[in-house]
Amino acid sequence: METGRFYVSRGTLYQEYGESAYSNVYEIDVVNRFNEDIQLNLKLEEPAGEIQLIATDLLIPGGERLKGRFFVIIDKANLTQSKNRIKVGIYNQDKLIRKYPVTFVGPNKLDEKN
Repeated sequence: METGRFYVSRGTLYQEYGESAYSNVYEIDVVNRFNEDIQLNLKLEEPAGEIQLIATDLLIPGGERLKGRFFVIIDKANLTQSKNRIKVGIYNQDKLIRKYPVTFVGPNKLDEKN
């Protein structure tokens, strides 16, 4: 079921997240084209990692628009270069709506390893 228009923006410059991971901030912009409310969930499809919402519940009332931000956090061991293609899954409850490929930015020193 197509629930509306989606947009996930490219990641910001990386930040150290503890000793073993990097994070990027992304924005999401969603329009719910239906009269019913939808509860979206985000999941990092690949590589392994996690998503943390930034002060936003992804409950979108019918006919409304939602803008929000979220962190993607990936272990350093899962990154092989400074610009990594990742996939963010957008779900309506537990049903996959769409996978978005976006860039995850890491440090330039990762390119020197290759």
